[in-house]
Amino acid sequence: MTVAPAVSSSETKSLCQGQLPYQWHGRSLTQAGTYKDTLQNQVGCDSIVTLVLTVAPAVSSSETKSLCQGQLPYQWHGRSLTQAGTYKDTLQTRWVVTPSVTLVLTVAQR
Repeated sequence: MTVAPAVSSSETKSLCQGQLPYQWHGRSLTQAGTYKDTLQNQVGCDSIVTLVLTVAPAVSSSETKSLCQGQLPYQWHGRSLTQAGTYKDTLQTRWVVTPSVTLVLTVAQR
């Protein structure tokens, strides 16, 4: 009798925090880590698969801007702001993360 060795394979996946949970081989993964699963092929031999999951952290930033009425409209992330308020936007990065940015705009009425 000859026993065939187990076949193994691995894959790497990079996700953003907002893309979790990630479904992999019937499991719902919620954090970065190394995960293994054992599968059987058509002839009953085991196959070991490994996933190395990396998760980029969610990024957010906030800024405050004070302007005089005559400085309006204020251009921010492709938007033309004409009054005081809190504005939010998301950006695309090379990680495909969509960080959240917030602007608190105050306008003096002089």
